[in-house]
Amino acid sequence: MATIRKRGRKWQVQVRRSGQSAVTRTFTLKSDAERWGRHCEVGIERKQLTPVRQTSAQSFADLLARYIDRELPKKLGRIVEAAILNRLLTEDWVSTPLRDLQVRDLAEYRDRRLAAVKPATVKRQLGLVYRILRLAETEWNVFVPQHLLRPVALPRIAGFAIRRLNAQNETVLLAEAAKCRN
Repeated sequence: MATIRKRGRKWQVQVRRSGQSAVTRTFTLKSDAERWGRHCEVGIERKQLTPVRQTSAQSFADLLARYIDRELPKKLGRIVEAAILNRLLTEDWVSTPLRDLQVRDLAEYRDRRLAAVKPATVKRQLGLVYRILRLAETEWNVFVPQHLLRPVALPRIAGFAIRRLNAQNETVLLAEAAKCRN
């Protein structure tokens, strides 16, 4: 069972199992400490626990590479997704270890991209980022800090005007269609 205690302004988690060495880690948020403790306990029970140093040192670029190798070949829209992933790999923040990655890094990325592309594109790219983070935590047994799983505010996509066919437009449309048949 995980033991959680407050040490100064931080929370320390220690997971012990008989016959194994204790695994310890410190967090600034109690919720992150609790999640990591549960994550470690499940990993130990399933005999899938990866060394903590390796897990915490992984960067988002490592997750992207793993996603490209394992998940991308299964996708139908892999060409479009591959373009998004390759674009993400050019960003500086992807090489930051997950433990040091902040929500503001994603917000700055969103703002930079909004200056260059349409909101729908940014929404699609950030959606893929969050999908990879959730996949890493749930299926790859990688600890992802909880604050990264809460998405930044996504841009609004402007509504489109719906044009209805009126009598005048119908006449013009039918006349043009008749010309095409002849």
